Amino acid sequence: MKASVRIVLVDSHVMVRQAVRRLLEVEPGLIVCAEAETTEQVERALRRHHPDLVILDPSLQQDDGLTLIRVLRARFPALPILILSLHKESLFAEATLRAGAQGYLMKNDAPDHLVHAVHEVTQGQIYVSETIQQSIYAKVRQDALRRGGAPTTGALLSRHRPVAAHAYHASQMH
Repeated sequence: MKASVRIVLVDSHVMVRQAVRRLLEVEPGLIVCAEAETTEQVERALRRHHPDLVILDPSLQQDDGLTLIRVLRARFPALPILILSLHKESLFAEATLRAGAQGYLMKNDAPDHLVHAVHEVTQGQIYVSETIQQSIYAKVRQDALRRGGAPTTGALLSRHRPVAAHAYHASQMH
């Protein structure tokens, strides 16, 4: 039998947390053990519940989400963090991944991809929404074409390689 995945949801909006909880708890083995909307609440929930995953909207009303990701990464280095965000800019997604998140899912994609993203991230994989993957790949392609070359992973900046490779592999599956 598959082990359960204990999740802490972090979002400033209670209605969003409730909707995400409903999406998750339809899947057997996914358990939302706590909800939080501030850094203090998150840290308290993590110490009390020892979850397997944090799902975090980095656009918190009272706290800076990027700083929170860095703090969580420093204090709980093995804890996977999945970003659930409305931000569709690839630079923002990249910033969250560089800060220590293992996944980035657009809220608009959540109904169809949240459970898959949770499983990927809790199994040690990186998950990035297709919208963000395509944006990063388009940026890489545009940069390569501007330099007069073809877009190759050799031409990518080191920070783009994992996400662009993931985007390429995902595009080949469709």
